Amino acid sequence: MKALLMKEFRLALHPTVPLFWLLSAMLLIPNYPYYVAFFYTGLGLFFVSLTGRENHDIEYSLMLPVRKRDLVKARFAMAAIVEGVQLMLAVPFAVLRAHVEPAPNLAGMDANVALFALALPMLGLFNLVFFAQYYGAPARVGRAFLWGCAAVFAYMALCETAVHVVPLMRDRLDTPDPLYLGEKLVALAAGAAAYAALTLRAFNVSRAVQSTAHLVGLSGRHGRHNGRRARPGLLQRLCARRLEQLKAAALKAYQALVAHAAQLGGHRAAVYREVVGQLLAVQRQLEAGAARAPGLGGEVGEQLFPRAAPRDVGYLFVQPQIALRDYARQVAYQLRVKRAGRRAAAQRPARVQV
Repeated sequence: MKALLMKEFRLALHPTVPLFWLLSAMLLIPNYPYYVAFFYTGLGLFFVSLTGRENHDIEYSLMLPVRKRDLVKARFAMAAIVEGVQLMLAVPFAVLRAHVEPAPNLAGMDANVALFALALPMLGLFNLVFFAQYYGAPARVGRAFLWGCAAVFAYMALCETAVHVVPLMRDRLDTPDPLYLGEKLVALAAGAAAYAALTLRAFNVSRAVQSTAHLVGLSGRHGRHNGRRARPGLLQRLCARRLEQLKAAALKAYQALVAHAAQLGGHRAAVYREVVGQLLAVQRQLEAGAARAPGLGGEVGEQLFPRAAPRDVGYLFVQPQIALRDYARQVAYQLRVKRAGRRAAAQRPARVQV
């Protein structure tokens, strides 16, 4: 879980989120609806999800050796931390606003404890609407954000209207601090509990919707899910895409191996033909030399010993000559074989690592 949370902050966090944290300074604006400052937190989470869709963050996370429920848990933990940082950064600006401009906010709720008590349920409502829609269809993150914005702006309009209509909010909550601090602290506790309940509900719904969205269609493209024609889920599409990539890589490697083997076989055959041809030429020369040797020895024997038997006289003179000639030819034959071997080794192509 810790590793997934680090992954969310290092890889998934959008750079606009820290910039939106600085918008907590909007609490210093006089006569302004201060809920807007917390709305930008939801906008930052939308940018995180949008960038994750473009970078295939869910597909990448599904290939990690972790449980799918932990993926949702890490995203909700990151969202809770982002929203908590936004609230904590807004506290000093609210205190500064009370000292710099103590006049009441004519546009709605003052920058006091009750503002944070009402902002917490607004963030929880955004989590519930946005993440439930997002994990149901990660490719339609824009539609999920529109639903989240609709819920948030409806909540903001309701709260700002209640400030002018409901006596409790008008007379006690919409007052400068520390007036009616007890009621405001109770409201803050209730707001924190509402935020926790809404966020927990959003987590459970998102986890259930994510499991359905990722596993639907595993039985086939023309399967049925809840009476409707089911589409391939995200996990199925990821596996199919990976399988196609592996098939393409295997086919490419096989074609390269076959082509190289054919090329290597052609070079080997050419080298073998050249070596055999040279060896046959040497053998023919040896046989021709051996056939000429007895005739020459016989002629010399007849000239020197006319009364002796030609076969015996030729044997006396020819035997030392044949021995010397055979030794010279054997040396030449070995030298030619060595040269042919070196030439074949030089022409043999290097092996290719596949």
